[in-house]
This record gives sequence, C-alpha cells and structure tokens, in this order.
Amino acid sequence: MTANRAPQRRIYLVRHASAAWTKPGMCDFDRPLTDQGIAEARDIAARASACGYHPAAIWSSSAVRCRHTTEILAEALECKPHLELTDTLYNCESDIYHAILDGPTTDGALMIVGHNPTLEDMLIELAGSQAFDDHIPFGYPTAGLAALEQQVPQAGPAWRLAGFLSPGR
Repeated sequence: MTANRAPQRRIYLVRHASAAWTKPGMCDFDRPLTDQGIAEARDIAARASACGYHPAAIWSSSAVRCRHTTEILAEALECKPHLELTDTLYNCESDIYHAILDGPTTDGALMIVGHNPTLEDMLIELAGSQAFDDHIPFGYPTAGLAALEQQVPQAGPAWRLAGFLSPGR
C-alpha cells in the first residue's frame, strides 16, 4: 500500500512589487509602488488566483510597498484572508518568518509579504539551495511568489517548492 503524500500545509512567500526610489526627506519605509509595481502586483495576484492559491491569512510588512502589494493580492484572491500588518517584518532576519510559521496555525494556507534579502534566505532555509537555484537563478524578483508545501512524511528539505510565479512569466 502506498502512503498518501498530500501536503500537510502550504505557504506562500511574496516579495513586494517594484517600489519608487526614496526622495529627499522620504524614509525607505514609506516608498510607494511604482506604476510598474502596481502592474506586477496585479499580474501576480491574477495568476495566483488562477492557480488556486487561496491563503487563509496574509502577514505583511507594514512598509507602504508591502501594504499596497498585499491590498492588491487580497482584492484579487477568491478568498477573504485574515490580514496582519506588522512592523516586525520590515528589515528583519528569517527568525521572524519562522516565528510566524511556528505560531498558532490557521486552517488553510499562509502568505507572507515581505522584503529581500530575507525572502531569499527563508526560501533557501525551507526548500534548500538547489530548489532556489533551479527555479530562481537570478534572485528573488519583485512581486515574485513562491508556493511551498510541507510534505508528510518528510524527506529531504522540510518544504518543497511547488511553484514560483514572477511578473511577466
């Protein structure tokens, strides 16, 4: 008899879409999305919805560019995810992401919208450097969305990179 290898849990790691450069007097935290960034976020949101990516909750950095990306995603997805905006995802290390993943679980998938280089680090920690190199050889693009599945029983890395969406591809 073959064991059922259905995913136990799914997470989505999303890098914010393209943001404007800082202007004199503006802090990095307040950088808005550019027109290109808005288009990227809409593209990824539509494709995520078409793929059936429906998170029960979205945790997002409260930086303006992440909040706006999250708003576009939440509006396009065919679900009403619980939204958590937090300053702790801004300029953090991957231990903060792990704390969110290890915290109280919700029924359904979890999405985290954040920043690089932490997203790259997190994806490598979860799925391994080979998966990262195979699917994202040029680095985590703006508005990139990694879909990861935790497999039971676990073999190899704790998570499997089940898909990666990037704008225009």
